[in-house]
Amino acid sequence: MKSGLAKIVLTAILTMAIGSAAIATASNSHSRKYFTIEGKVLQVDTKAQTILVADNQSDKLYLVSVPVEGSFKITSGLYRLYDSPDVEHVFKNDVVKVRCLANDSGRYARLEGDRDAVIVVAN
Repeated sequence: MKSGLAKIVLTAILTMAIGSAAIATASNSHSRKYFTIEGKVLQVDTKAQTILVADNQSDKLYLVSVPVEGSFKITSGLYRLYDSPDVEHVFKNDVVKVRCLANDSGRYARLEGDRDAVIVVAN
């Protein structure tokens, strides 16, 4: 009887250890899926719900697609006091802060003047 109980306890301990390792791995990979862009707005397309942003930290351009549930913050501009602005509230030369979903596929958009913009989705 003791060996049966010991097997059950050992199985429970191993299951919890494997489960906690899987949860830790999932939470670490989840934190790497997002990044933040903060920069100057170069162009706004309200019909396509996109914003072209020049990142302050790097020399990259980002074409940010803003879905209905996507959120961003205007840090410098007319509607900077809005908690959850829409694309209609963004104007050229505003400064925005956007949390984006990382794109592993490396999709780029070709802009005028032979510049490329990384296509990302606001979260």
